[in-house]
Amino acid sequence: MDAANFAFSLDEQLIEKVFRGSLDALRQAHHQMFEFTEAAREERIRLKQLIEQAREQVLICIRQVDELEEQSNAARSLLAEISRNYASFTSEEIREAYERAERIMVALGAARERERALRQRRDDLERQLRHLENLLTRAEQVVSQVSVALDFLSGNLASLTNQVEGMRERAYVAHHVIRAQEEERRRLARELHDGPAQMLANLVLRLDIAERMID
Repeated sequence: MDAANFAFSLDEQLIEKVFRGSLDALRQAHHQMFEFTEAAREERIRLKQLIEQAREQVLICIRQVDELEEQSNAARSLLAEISRNYASFTSEEIREAYERAERIMVALGAARERERALRQRRDDLERQLRHLENLLTRAEQVVSQVSVALDFLSGNLASLTNQVEGMRERAYVAHHVIRAQEEERRRLARELHDGPAQMLANLVLRLDIAERMID
């Protein structure tokens, strides 16, 4: 084998090696994206259930606040009547009226605070759901795009020997894939400290990786 043929053989072998490596990387990314998509769907179901519960709790709390406000208005009216006609009430009646008004005010303040907290929790859950649905839409698109890329690249692998020029173009794609994956690997090592939001952060990272791989 002369030097030119030997170099050509090595070049073809290198292209095939890189090409197969890129296929493996794409298959792994596709599998991981599919798993994260399934996890996101499960999380969406869970969030919807929590939102429904939070909405019901808000409605119950609103009814409690309304009832306590009516009781508070009645208690204040009684105190105003006592103030106008003090001599018409016994000391026991006056004491009980003031104590009842105080208890109602304490209960009303607590109920209003609970309503505020429940509304905040409901709003937070709804924002999480909207964010998750946006991520899920992206994830489903990326899974579909990676599937198309896999079908395209796998179909061309069989004719690798007769399509060296085409494989050189695929090798450029493979190099882009591997470089993007390595950049994201380093980024993941730096940033994977996200606490309670780790699942969503991981999903975002995987989306970024996959989208860059198929650009």
